[in-house]
Amino acid sequence: MVQTTPVQVHIPYRKLISEIDSIVEARINPEIYLDGEHLEEAVADTAQLDRVSARLADANLSITMHGPYMGTNPGSPDEMKRQSTVGIYRTALRAAKHLKPINIVLHAGYDDDRFNGDVDWWLHQSMKTWTDIVKESEDIGVTVAAENIF
Repeated sequence: MVQTTPVQVHIPYRKLISEIDSIVEARINPEIYLDGEHLEEAVADTAQLDRVSARLADANLSITMHGPYMGTNPGSPDEMKRQSTVGIYRTALRAAKHLKPINIVLHAGYDDDRFNGDVDWWLHQSMKTWTDIVKESEDIGVTVAAENIF
């Protein structure tokens, strides 16, 4: 068994596709980033997602994934925006089903300024999102890593 470096490197999906030979040769464990612009494109070609997953698995590389974060807000008080975030996260999980990462980073979206420091309100709204998303991630064997940048 080939030893891998225990470090994940953030790599945009399109860069991974174009540089997969170099990434495999360098033994880089990718954290595959699917931004909003390329997420739909990726899930439209599940055969390519499967090929990428198989190629990295054959090289004994560890895959993690980072979902879109721009424009997402899982705790939004605006139900349409929250539902839009749920849709984006579900699409990311569809990609994860094929890429088979250990985990997927999804952004929690809490920001003191947007929620006026009302963590309880944000948590109430956010749990509407995370309850379903975590269940769906469990169904495909992927751990959700909630990340907050604020």
